[in-house]
Amino acid sequence: MNPENRNFRLFCVIFSFFSWGCDSVCKFHVADYAKIQNTTGRVLQLTFCKGRNGTDPATVPADSLNNEVDIGAHADMEIRGGPTSACDGVSDRREATVIGLTSASFGQVKLCRDQTGENNVIVEIFQTCPTGFSEQLLAEDCN
Repeated sequence: MNPENRNFRLFCVIFSFFSWGCDSVCKFHVADYAKIQNTTGRVLQLTFCKGRNGTDPATVPADSLNNEVDIGAHADMEIRGGPTSACDGVSDRREATVIGLTSASFGQVKLCRDQTGENNVIVEIFQTCPTGFSEQLLAEDCN
């Protein structure tokens, strides 16, 4: 558990002790995916950083379509407040995530991202990124 979540939880516990209502901590799982176009023509086994959600290996299909590639999963929570709070309606989710190549995969191929970070293109090391995409210049630090 990262320090931010621990501090938030501690705050919620202390706050709920002094407040009139009871809060519910609703836990759920998030299936992470990224939109990736693979222009190499081969199946790739790469490891990606997912911001503060760690690293995960993924298989990127060989076709050149813009695929939604599964990039692992992580746990998350939602705090619902009030005396009648409940976790009704909270369910597992599937979310697009911003990715970067880890040091284990950096240098095998180039990862190119659009300005939104939502679309990714993988090209060979000797190729340039498509117009409108910028190249990942350093291996990601996944902490």
